[in-house]
Amino acid sequence: NALGAQVQMKWNAVADPHVTGYKINLTDPSGHTNSISVPQGTGALSGIMTVTPGTQYSWSVSSSNGTVMSPASQGTSFTCQVLTPPSTGFSWTQSLPITYEDPSIGIFGGTELRAIVPLNGSLYAVNGYLSESDITDPTLPAPMVYRLDSPTGPWKVEYELPQTRADNGKLVYSTLSTLQKITFTKDNNNVAIPPADVLVSGTFSQSGATDVFMRSPSGAWSYDPIPAETYLPSGTQIRSFGQHTDAATGKQMIFAGGDDVIFSGEYNSTKQKIKWNSLADFLGPNPGKNNNATQARFTSFAECGGKLYAAGDSIYERQDGSQQSWNVIYSLPLKNKNNPRGFSGLTCATGPSGQLALFASYKELTVDIVRVDLLPSGPLGMIELDVPNFMSTLTNTNVPSAILAYNDMILYPSGSSCPSLLMGFKLDEPNAPVTWGTNNKYTGVGFLARDCKGNYTVQWVEDPSVFSAPELTALRTIAPSPFASDPPGTLYVGGMDAGNPPTSGAHNTAWLYKGVPVAH
Repeated sequence: NALGAQVQMKWNAVADPHVTGYKINLTDPSGHTNSISVPQGTGALSGIMTVTPGTQYSWSVSSSNGTVMSPASQGTSFTCQVLTPPSTGFSWTQSLPITYEDPSIGIFGGTELRAIVPLNGSLYAVNGYLSESDITDPTLPAPMVYRLDSPTGPWKVEYELPQTRADNGKLVYSTLSTLQKITFTKDNNNVAIPPADVLVSGTFSQSGATDVFMRSPSGAWSYDPIPAETYLPSGTQIRSFGQHTDAATGKQMIFAGGDDVIFSGEYNSTKQKIKWNSLADFLGPNPGKNNNATQARFTSFAECGGKLYAAGDSIYERQDGSQQSWNVIYSLPLKNKNNPRGFSGLTCATGPSGQLALFASYKELTVDIVRVDLLPSGPLGMIELDVPNFMSTLTNTNVPSAILAYNDMILYPSGSSCPSLLMGFKLDEPNAPVTWGTNNKYTGVGFLARDCKGNYTVQWVEDPSVFSAPELTALRTIAPSPFASDPPGTLYVGGMDAGNPPTSGAHNTAWLYKGVPVAH
């Protein structure tokens, strides 16, 4: 196997409960042995070790005191998978202190880590409680905004949503759906102001409102909902935010994407609040929260070449002006016209010919990475990567479905003039030896890296010091380090997809890791 200087082998073990602990050992021809220790337990345990391609290893299993064991006699079975490395690797360590599936309840927790955003030299992250098994427990905190001020310092709770509970005992606000930074240089009167950085987040809630929470430039968090609309009796879930200066009016605007609806607003610098417009910027035929007839869930925005684009059931382009409109510039067939996922992770970057292009993931009849070249003659869209085929070949198993770029993609410099686009993923692998949830989520996670020439590689994310290895299942969010003391190129990543959970639900499955580049 000539995949590179080194590869990682991920071992999964199903252990007999009477085993008191053991090691998996790989010994090379010179007699050097690498080992990983697996503690006592039942169910799926896993660990990884680094090996050199082209070398023949012998392997054995020993007890914690060194006695060679017979896996068959101990009722223990093993499988092994080779993890393909990218050209540049990372050393991963757990950052946010959440112990996977710890039954206790604390301030650091949640079933999903939804977003990570740098702001003014700090790092912010938000969590959620989708499929939370203890959602009616009165001691369970509401969703949190966490903050890290230095790479060696502790994570802190900066803000907690109101702990309001509905009649069924569940939290009214169950999830902070997203988190995005917006910088205003004009106010709602179209007057220039000093740069004002804000953070905005939507929620998943049982309220009838269209909820937005905002962190002002002063650092204060406040409730800043979008005004109620008669066509939204139950409100809608805001899943994305964007920013754009209207080329015709000169107004600097913020945009919020919901279910078949896009809202817009401007910044009131006096009140440090958003002045939301009374009319929707885009209104589809079936807006509404969890509306099964909804055909456009707007998951992301991208400003590119002076125009604003949005990703939903199709990719839309905004036509600026006092009588704005939105036109479809690229579509693919929809399998489920009722509440489809469609496009996500919309990002502006340079295309292969040097022109600007839009990149996005697509999940419906197929799972693809698409590119829309913004040519002088008009947008030209195409499929760039068949994800199930690519990942099935890579993992040597069937990957019938996946989700990529939940929130967005990030541009990673890679230390060269050929920057990469990074996009996290979740894989469904029904034939994998260990899966999570009722739709067979693969428990390993990572991200695709697309270089400027259109070549794709995979970076897997795992902290080998954490036992037993958490079932991370999904990488939702990637952020470059804002800390000068971190090595250049350091990343913070997080996620989990708690949809379709085991019958017991999920608890303390959110995760956030730090990756430091390691050249092979």
